[in-house]
Amino acid sequence: MLPKFWMHWFSIGAGYAVLAGISLVAVAFSPDASREFIRSVFEPHPEAGGPLTVGIQQAIAVSGALTAGWGVIAWFLRPGGCADPVGDRRAGRALAAGLISWFVIDSSASGAMGAARNVVGNLTLLLALLPPSIAMMRRKGAT
Repeated sequence: MLPKFWMHWFSIGAGYAVLAGISLVAVAFSPDASREFIRSVFEPHPEAGGPLTVGIQQAIAVSGALTAGWGVIAWFLRPGGCADPVGDRRAGRALAAGLISWFVIDSSASGAMGAARNVVGNLTLLLALLPPSIAMMRRKGAT
């Protein structure tokens, strides 16, 4: 059985991802909030974000939807979601691999485009879900 510490961390992390994602989608529907969000992502050079367009707002919404999706997936695959320890271990491995792949690709692209604060945002999601995913992957009783 996975320690309750990891189970709670995982549940909180999944909830955080869903709420953060829904918040981004909400931001996308407000031109003022979208403009401020883009400025904050491109600090210390907010002009690098360019003018606000419907395409940028749509990208913010998609980013939020993907973040919320990570949270929903994590919620359903959280420790104990599978009665079989092998199932939990496989779910942990899949989540960890997916999170690392997403983080490296998204953060590399964000850094290359000058959106360093997006990397910081990505890091919060990674820290919310990766440690308990790794703990799940290493769950005792699984082969």
